[in-house]
Amino acid sequence: MTRGWSSRRLLSAILALEAATKPVIAVLHSVCMGGGLELALGCHYRIVAPGCNVALPEVKLGLLPGAGGTQRLLRALGVEAALNMMVSGQPVKSEWLFSMPGQQLFNKVISCEKYTHLTCLFVHLLRCKNGCIARYTPIFTPCS
Repeated sequence: MTRGWSSRRLLSAILALEAATKPVIAVLHSVCMGGGLELALGCHYRIVAPGCNVALPEVKLGLLPGAGGTQRLLRALGVEAALNMMVSGQPVKSEWLFSMPGQQLFNKVISCEKYTHLTCLFVHLLRCKNGCIARYTPIFTPCS
């Protein structure tokens, strides 16, 4: 019962991110697995560091991702790559995923030292293009 309740809460958070009127940017480094990957898939833009491990490891326990990760990953990567990730549960490096033709999982691969500066630049470019970002508030300081 608890698992279903938390899956619903995660799904409602992801749906709120997708429906946000202002762009939501996920900045990923190191490890992005399970619910974290599903949450990132709900963001409008995803910036990732080289060497980031991406996976849906819950399938190794016989569980399906409970917040729509299977559908979103399929749309972002295509059938073959998404199916391999969903069935194996093995971590995949961000560089390999980014190099796939037609992938929409990551918008940029940025080295860790440049995260803060380039993420701010990316936000500024979005602000100029869309005119709808009111402010940039980092949730954490990456690579501190």
